[in-house]
Order: sequence, then structure tokens, then C-alpha cells
Amino acid sequence: MFSRLLGVVSVLGSLLVLVGLAGCEPINPDDEEVVCGDGHRAVFLAGLDPEECDDGNTIGGDGCSAVCKWEVCGNGVTDIGEECDDGNTGSGDGCDSECHGERECGNGIVELGEECDYGNPASDVGCDWGCQWDNECSNEIVEPGEECDDGNLESDDGCDSECKFECGNGRPELGELCDDGNRVDGDGCSSMCLWDSTCGDGTVEDGEECDDGNVVDGDGCDSMCRDEAPPLTEPMMSDDPLADFIDSISSVSAGRVSSAMDIVRYGAAATRLSAFAADFYFGVGGQFACGTLGAPTVICAPTPAPMPEGDVVRVVTEFQAPVPLDDPDNSYIYSAVIDSDGRMMNDWQFNVPFDWDIFQGADRWYQLRWNHGTRAWDMTVSQVDDGQNINPVTTSTARAVIEGNRVEWFLSASEFSAGLTATYRPTSFIHDGAFTEGDRGADVPGANPTEAMLTIDSF
Repeated sequence: MFSRLLGVVSVLGSLLVLVGLAGCEPINPDDEEVVCGDGHRAVFLAGLDPEECDDGNTIGGDGCSAVCKWEVCGNGVTDIGEECDDGNTGSGDGCDSECHGERECGNGIVELGEECDYGNPASDVGCDWGCQWDNECSNEIVEPGEECDDGNLESDDGCDSECKFECGNGRPELGELCDDGNRVDGDGCSSMCLWDSTCGDGTVEDGEECDDGNVVDGDGCDSMCRDEAPPLTEPMMSDDPLADFIDSISSVSAGRVSSAMDIVRYGAAATRLSAFAADFYFGVGGQFACGTLGAPTVICAPTPAPMPEGDVVRVVTEFQAPVPLDDPDNSYIYSAVIDSDGRMMNDWQFNVPFDWDIFQGADRWYQLRWNHGTRAWDMTVSQVDDGQNINPVTTSTARAVIEGNRVEWFLSASEFSAGLTATYRPTSFIHDGAFTEGDRGADVPGANPTEAMLTIDSF
């Protein structure tokens, strides 16, 4: 009888220890549904493993796992912080007593720190004695640094002696534009696996911009099958605040304004044109030929000069509203002023108190003018000399183009001694025809014309 009592006490004591370890009250699953993570440890589970713990959640890494098992090495579950767990705490079986992997080169398993493991460490199969790739070309294993490995060091078989892909294997690979399975020129894909296009055959092939059936320059498609009239470069445009009007020469408020001279965006870029392209765009019958009316309207200098080949600068100014082609009440001047030589000596200087003169800092002025008195557009070009004298230039290649809310200037860089390093400022000006103070207004990029001149995008 006494021994029976001792047995009962021993069992009850064990249960109390388990309950204490779990930190929660055990339940009998026959009386209540068992759910891991409910904070109650199920001790007696008919046909199921009992819960070892239940800490009120199913989150691993906190001592009690997501399946309510103690997170200890040797439980057969790889818990957070363990590399392995083989159900015991013995070493020498691939998982040591602290549940860290026992790495062994040659066990056929690529383990941490190994690049390869074929189960028999031997350098003749591409994986060396340290289970690292031996990077030996011709071992039929594509290893780091190799593109292919066909088991030999022969070339001309698709994989060369350095285990790099070769032209002629029928597969376009890195560095190849084509691969037709041979190294023969004249069949569309050359012996170097580049497009074997023939300029002048009338077919536009890869690598050609055009092909007009000949190799003659000056007909739109040159002897190298390049387009002789490429699209004119569109500049990267910058934004300008709305309605930031100023007076044209001083810091007093603008007396007359219009949304048609309120600059909202601006930019300038250069395009290099062949003689053909220059004539194509700006010659007689071209898109920007002098005297073109409508959309677009093109205005030229008093004595227009042909646009030469070379760099042409495109200055674009966009306004809040369309530029009026005919306004009976207001006169306008849209300008592109240029520091054409980079020298300060001949840059226009403001005269006190006219500290906001919109032409300051520039020595060459291109002005597109609408006179509401004569109801006509014209262009003037002026050059400032070192003595601050304004000299008219009657002959110029410049084109001013009006279209919608845009004014565009096409200016040959040959008119700037600084070339494409010249700087510019677009301006707009509205007045009453007599330039009366208090009855005029202007706009420039930025806050005022004392800011630095702008640079030309060059591609």
C-alpha cells in the first residue's frame, strides 16, 4: 500500500514539474479543444503527441516553438538559431551537439563554405580536395568564369580553348549580334557573328539607318547608310513660374502683361547637320524655309543666308498662351540673346537705374518683332562691340519659328565664336508701340535678368 502511494505521489510530482515548466495550466483535451498557442498546455492527448509547452503564441524563437515543442537542440526540429537538428545531441553524425552542421568535404552534400561536393574529392572532376571549383577548362563542367566546357581545349567547335562561346555554333551569345551556324561572310551574318548588312542593296538591315539602293552621299541616305536628315534635337525643357512679369529694363513693376508672353518652359539644344540636312530643313521648300506662313510661321533676317552644315542651336521658349500672329492692340518682341564669345568686354551693360535690362550679359541679340502699328512681323540681329555700340547685322542664317504657344530659334553655331560653349537667355516683351514706362512688361527665365546666362545642351 505504501509503495502504491509513493508511485502516485511520484507521477503527480512529475506532472506538477511539467506544468511549472510550461508556465501555464494543463488541460485535458477530452474536455476542451486543443489549440497550440492558446496558453494552455495539453498534457494527455489520445493518439497524439502532447504539448511540451504553450506560451500563448505560435511564434518560434522564443523558447516554445510554433508547434508547442521546446526549442532545444536534439528535438529533431531545426529551430531558429540552429543549422541542423537530427534528434540527438551527439557529434560525428553530421550535426554536432550544438546543432551546428559538421562540414565534411566528400560527403556528397554542398555545405556552408563549400562550392562543390561530388562525394569523392578529386581534382580530376573539377571539384578539388577542398571542395572548391578548380576552374579547369575541359573537364565538362561549366565552372565560375567559364561560359561553356565541352571537355576539350579545341577551338572552332563552338567552345574555344578558354571555355568561351564561339561564333558559328548557331546560338547568338554575349558579344554576338547573330549566329547562323557558320563563319561565312556574305550570308547576312558575318564570320564575326555581326550583321553582314550590305549598304546599297535597298534593304534596311540591322546597323543601317536607311538604304536607298545606292552608296551616294547627298540624297538623304549617305554612302554608309546613315540618315542625312536626322530629327532635330528637342532640348531638355526647364519650367518657369507663371505670371512672374518684370519691367524690361528696371526693377519697377510691369505695366502691361499678357499670357502670350508669360514664359512657362524653355531650353536649348544643338543638332549637327550635314549639308543635305541643312538644306532639307531650311532650304527652299523645307519645313523651316524663310517666309513660311501658317503653322509654322517662319521669319528670317533682312538678308537671309543659307543654313550651313554643322551645329545648329535650337532655342525653344513656350508661353502660357499661343503667340498671336496678329494683334491690333499690342506690340511684342521675342528674343534669344547670346553671349557669343564668352568675353565680358562686349557684353551689354545696364545703365543705372536700369539694373534689370533683359539684354544684359549678352553681345548678340536675335529679336522677333510684332509691330501692331504696321501689323507686320520682322527680325533684327544686332552685335554689341567693346565700346557698347549696338551694330545691326543684316545678313544671318537665323530662323525664328512661331507655332502655337512656341517660339523657336534655329541659330547656326558658326555665328558664335565660342561655338556650343556660348550661353543664352530667351526673353519676351510687350509694349504699347512707344515703349512707354508704365505701359510695358517682360519675362525671362528665373527671377530676373541679373541671374546667370543659360547653357546649351550638347549631345
